Amino acid sequence: MKGLKKIALATAIAAAPFASHAGMKALDDTAMGNVTGQAGVTIELQTKVSIGEFRYTDTDGYQTDPTKPIVDGFGNPYADAAEGGSFVVSGITLGGAGVAGGLTAKDAVAFKKFVEEGGNPVDFTPTQDSGLLDDLAINIDVAANGDAIIHIASLSTIDIDGDGTPDSPAPIDWGVTVDEIKLSSSAGAETTLISGMSGYGYLAKLDIAVRNQDTVETGQTAGTGLLNISTAFNVADMDFDVDFMGVGIRDLKVSGSLPVGGTGNATADAYLSKGYAYVDVNVYSGEAKAAGVNEALNIDVNDVYLDVSIGDILIGNDGTGTGGPNLSIGSVALNNVAITDTKLVVYGR
Repeated sequence: MKGLKKIALATAIAAAPFASHAGMKALDDTAMGNVTGQAGVTIELQTKVSIGEFRYTDTDGYQTDPTKPIVDGFGNPYADAAEGGSFVVSGITLGGAGVAGGLTAKDAVAFKKFVEEGGNPVDFTPTQDSGLLDDLAINIDVAANGDAIIHIASLSTIDIDGDGTPDSPAPIDWGVTVDEIKLSSSAGAETTLISGMSGYGYLAKLDIAVRNQDTVETGQTAGTGLLNISTAFNVADMDFDVDFMGVGIRDLKVSGSLPVGGTGNATADAYLSKGYAYVDVNVYSGEAKAAGVNEALNIDVNDVYLDVSIGDILIGNDGTGTGGPNLSIGSVALNNVAITDTKLVVYGR
């Protein structure tokens, strides 16, 4: 039943936007036409990545210098540790949708048609290996002004209109699994934050531009350049447990829908109308408000438009099963979420 559930989710959630995906290639080509030419470099990619553990360690904890105050600005005592704790992510796998139980975009469309024609879902046989992050090309160009333009493009097309001729770019399927995300003390004590994470989805657009010596009004350091990331995607299905809270999240989905009147951003509106979330951010070296910090990592969130839904929220356990949360309190949905004009400044201390 679990395998069937995953296939059904791939169809119901991920395949729906594909039916109206025609025309996205023309949008991308038009958007990129001003900065790219015929010459350049293309890299075709096929990969599956496994990482045993990622560990970030705070090397000095809270406070080790006896000359500094023993309390912080809020009157709370500092800890006294030779080394701080660690944030640990273990058992990471990144590949195609298949690593989390999903299908490639082509097979998702084929499965939908198979069921519509009366086929038994359990009899459907995928035609492609969905465990690999593949079928994509990385196109790299350098414009006359020195900007580096990186465009992630699909190598496949989908037969949207059913006439037997592929005519629309296929979204790139992706999948990720993570065994555990936890906090670890310098003495080895651990708290599991999240476990059993498994999710997959589809990428419709990813453009990365490294701007040459751009300057922006938000405080960018002149002559240092700017990284712009513009992407459209969905999360077809994601499950995980929040262990330290005893909460389970099932069937988390991230997508997009066009709000009444649009967003004012033609590119965002085009992807939202196809069911994809849209994100556009700038990253650069710039100012910080804190005294003694001359430059910092600045992240400007220009546009984030998305819908989020959780099919089932579990809190508590009735004593059956494997011991994880299994008592449902219902579902939740957030529609037409818009995050704009948001700025993050990051620096060390």
